[in-house]
Amino acid sequence: MPRQGGGPRTPYRGPSRIDRYLFMLTLRPMIVGLGIALVALLTERLIRLLDLVTAESAPIAPLLAMLAALLPHYLGLALPAAFALGLLVALSGLSSSNELDALESAGWSVRRIAASFVLSGALLAVLSLVLSGFAQPHARYAYRDAKHTLVTAGWNGTLPEGQVVTLGDGLALSAARVGSAGQRLEEVFLVQTREAGETVTTAARGLILPDVDAGTMRLLLEDGISLTPRGILRFEELLVSHEIRDPDDAFRPRGELRERTLPELFAEMDDPASASELHARLARAFSLISIALAMVPLGLLRKRMAVWPRVIVALVGLTLYHHALLLAQELGAAGHAPPALTVWGTAALVFLLALWLYVTTPSQGTPSPLRRILRGLSQAGSPPGPRRRGRAEARRRGGAASPAER
Repeated sequence: MPRQGGGPRTPYRGPSRIDRYLFMLTLRPMIVGLGIALVALLTERLIRLLDLVTAESAPIAPLLAMLAALLPHYLGLALPAAFALGLLVALSGLSSSNELDALESAGWSVRRIAASFVLSGALLAVLSLVLSGFAQPHARYAYRDAKHTLVTAGWNGTLPEGQVVTLGDGLALSAARVGSAGQRLEEVFLVQTREAGETVTTAARGLILPDVDAGTMRLLLEDGISLTPRGILRFEELLVSHEIRDPDDAFRPRGELRERTLPELFAEMDDPASASELHARLARAFSLISIALAMVPLGLLRKRMAVWPRVIVALVGLTLYHHALLLAQELGAAGHAPPALTVWGTAALVFLLALWLYVTTPSQGTPSPLRRILRGLSQAGSPPGPRRRGRAEARRRGGAASPAER
């Protein structure tokens, strides 16, 4: 039987101490979930960037800028899942500690209890709009700019011992022995290829004087000989200057589709791709309210039911919705249908489903299709107990289970 509160229902008259308590219950696991997701995502990207730095022999400083630029993107990506996890943990804790029973007995209906969660979803929707509408476009451009700098820098001013380093513009350098800092050289071999011909230089000692920020390098050679197209040159000291990066190779201006802010997208609503991107960002922010409505009935199921099936249902639902919204966005961008219709049609279906689950779950333990699905998942993932084995045996015999089996 559905649980009924003992006191009169409490209407919503604004946030109270209990609302703040419920908000804090949700906030703690949500922050933990965000932290775990950010660490996992940034670690995976860090490994890939380290491979890029090693392959390009590039400086390490742009890598840190790239990781910092990824924070808004990954924060927006992990926010819906972390919010859903926070709601499930908070509601499961309230149910297992009988706090929900106490609130319902005091006249707090499920609608009233869920008001703080829906309000939290609305506040997070505003945060999502700030992230996707302003922070992420600029951070995405900063990431690509830093990656361009990392790749085009090409050399960090140090020379590996015994290896040939190609510095671009027809210059190759190697040394038999290199100091610990990678810049003091012995037995230097230098090849310069120009339109007039090739110059081969050997020297007993050398010193690299790089200016990575300016993209230039000076090489001071001592006690050597150069074989040039004009003849042989012996020297005690020779200074070679070289640009290791083209100073005019600046990154493109910001302006690609995903690098535009909400006002910039709104100014180009005539373009289907821009309109689809704008509606998709707005719909993803609005979806946080749908998540709040859906997680309330998911978290108010029977106390004896395991938590993990609820988490699986939540993650599967979020994944399916994410890909459905991507498909709707692509259909709108390709011009197959109005972007507002495809994107908001998908978001409206999810919202109506979440609202239906919310409305059909007035209290703890209310019979619902969602409850039957989760009960099936819970039973499928646990070994059969004596009661289930007795009922299964009775069905095979065609009779009823014994009183002990019931």
